[in-house]
Amino acid sequence: MKAAFPFAIVLIVALLPAAAALADDAPTTQPAATSQPAEFDRAWVVDILADDLGKCESGEDFVRLSARTRKVILDVLCCGGRDELKVLSRLVALERACRFLPAVREMAGDDGFDRWLLKHGEVSRRLFRAIAPQPYFHESLTRLHDLVEADASAVAGYPDLAVAFAASTAADSRQRARVENATLVQAFAYYTRSRASFRYDLRSMPYELSCHLADSRLPLDQRAWAMRQYGRQSTPAKCYFDVPYDTQSFYAGAQPQGSRMTGRAYTLNNIKQFGGICVDQAYFASEVCKALGIPAAAVTGKSESALGHAWTVSLTLAADKRRFYWDSATGRYEEQKYFVGQLRDPISGDMITDVDLMLSGAAAQLSLERREEADVATELARVVADSIRKIAPPDGSELRALAEDYNRRFAGIRPPVVLDADLKARRQMDADLVEELIVLAVQRNVAHRPAWDLLLKLQQADVFPDDHMDRFFDLLIARTAGPYPDYCCAKILQILPTIDKPATAAKVCERAVGLFPRRADLQGTLLLAAGEYMEKAKRLNDALSCYQQAADVCPDASSIVLDATAGCEKLMLAAGRIDLAIAMYRKLFARTPSQQGVKIQFRTQTVYYQVGTRLARLYARNGQGKEAQQLYSLINANQ
Repeated sequence: MKAAFPFAIVLIVALLPAAAALADDAPTTQPAATSQPAEFDRAWVVDILADDLGKCESGEDFVRLSARTRKVILDVLCCGGRDELKVLSRLVALERACRFLPAVREMAGDDGFDRWLLKHGEVSRRLFRAIAPQPYFHESLTRLHDLVEADASAVAGYPDLAVAFAASTAADSRQRARVENATLVQAFAYYTRSRASFRYDLRSMPYELSCHLADSRLPLDQRAWAMRQYGRQSTPAKCYFDVPYDTQSFYAGAQPQGSRMTGRAYTLNNIKQFGGICVDQAYFASEVCKALGIPAAAVTGKSESALGHAWTVSLTLAADKRRFYWDSATGRYEEQKYFVGQLRDPISGDMITDVDLMLSGAAAQLSLERREEADVATELARVVADSIRKIAPPDGSELRALAEDYNRRFAGIRPPVVLDADLKARRQMDADLVEELIVLAVQRNVAHRPAWDLLLKLQQADVFPDDHMDRFFDLLIARTAGPYPDYCCAKILQILPTIDKPATAAKVCERAVGLFPRRADLQGTLLLAAGEYMEKAKRLNDALSCYQQAADVCPDASSIVLDATAGCEKLMLAAGRIDLAIAMYRKLFARTPSQQGVKIQFRTQTVYYQVGTRLARLYARNGQGKEAQQLYSLINANQ
């Protein structure tokens, strides 16, 4: 980028409307509609291509139809149909079918499974959307094939759950002794064929939520045990606290004979009886919840005192009995607030933050149509971005040829299609079209992560004019700053590296602080980033000021304080002012609570210990050996 975008929207945040809720009726600001032929709101374009899809016999047939479908999609986009996402959604679904069905046929050895998928679009359309971004989609196709072979009626009756099982990979069960896990088919049948009474309706639960059931391979007898033990409890996730903490296990780590579970099967009943550390507590609670039909996950992160920890997140029905939300309070102790957790995404396999999970959980409850349209708009933006300057601009010829084929094939059966005689491209395949499509995606689902990922990728490649980023910031802030501040802050931090001038990026951070008046931790995080960018800009006094502000604005968020003071120390030492660094740490150490009451195994992770260590090191470096030794003795007492 040659210049950074202005961030004027931050300065008028008080004038922004309340953030729109992530609901089907959430208002959105639509881009100005372009004029378009009436035929785009009809099904004829999809009908003829779907008819061709059903006639494909060979891999070459699928390849040819895929190429033609892509050309039709570009013609529709550029000839006035950009806003017709219903038609475009079906076209993208067809193109994906052309892409995946040859692999299906090769895997199955015949055309039986791909014919089943064509017949059951409610399954295949979801599956192809879920696996489209994944490089290892063959495993997902194999898993769905196995489920269909075992019980096709259950797959058809539970399309989202079936897709969740097909698209998800099983999580690590942390087994320490041999336990025979449930198979894929057994785990799916547990939810679809058993007589167990589950908390939620698994037929209607979106796969974006039920994937946090499908990644479990807990043995069936342990699921039955969990149902007997906790099936009637109102808040099953609280079983986290039923697992006694095993201090011996913490100290031993991976060493043999390191815990009371050594030599025992890693089963739920054994964990409850013999105990474990926080990761075992989180695993136990999440698996109990999943056995009851409650999506859940184990989350890891650091607390305000910089201690590593693990807790449980579970899907919970809101008070209105209509909406769900992810409850991450279980095991996430109040005194350890202001920390971000990480968990594994069952579908992508990537580590995501619990912040992403919270908002994506709300977005999963949008209508299926709206989620699909966000996905399709993102896919189309990617296609257009990849096609700019690589292929001839669309001119409507593919649509005209398709209309002629349609009229010949369905003559006397269906009314003919009449296209405008002068049908031609009404807009260019350019960065503006890419931008509009990403805006459409974010408007329909602000938590659609692929849209933001594509935006960042294209911004880094200088696809967009620099000042156009305000449009995306408007959407981000209006929809998330109020109800989802963590998500909003995280996205701002992700966008910052696309700014070429570090000093401008720092100013963006400083101004963004005003978006979160009640969140000192987010203010501190942004100020830390501002300090780093100021350092890159060689504005060292400004960097020092940002670090000092970060430490001052959230003194209770110790992980931020530690990072901020480390930044200050580096700058002070570079300036030859070790005396300032010592004074800073002496002041911080004096006001930091001691380690009294902290379990011995955690004390080296505390701010008290880490600040003391830093101060002692500086004492030694400054020739104050006596002070250094006294401080080392103090902080290492009772270790």
